Amino acid sequence: MLHRVDRVLAWGLLVLGVMQWASTPVFFPVLQEPAFWWFNGGTTLLFTGIFHLLRIHHGHALPLLRTVALGVTILQDVFWAAMVVGLWEKFARLPGTFTAPVFLLALTATTLARPAKRSTLPS
Repeated sequence: MLHRVDRVLAWGLLVLGVMQWASTPVFFPVLQEPAFWWFNGGTTLLFTGIFHLLRIHHGHALPLLRTVALGVTILQDVFWAAMVVGLWEKFARLPGTFTAPVFLLALTATTLARPAKRSTLPS
């Protein structure tokens, strides 16, 4: 069950990243600095999802993937926590803005809850 939740969260982040990319011209019809930051946020979510999918599927062969994926996600947890605190009025007004931080926190929890697998490959 936890493995399935883990996969859904990783794919969810990847999809959120692609959706953020695709929504850039909708929210920012003029190509200015905010559009680039928005697009970059989508890139960050996309790559976090990719790191976790790699961890889920290949972490047994390369345990460092778990460390990297977890580290990236924890850094994003801290970033989003700071952003929620700093921009609380916006987050309170637009509940959908909690989607990415909730996915990230849940992914951190599932990663920590699943024990690291030992490599079965010969050294």
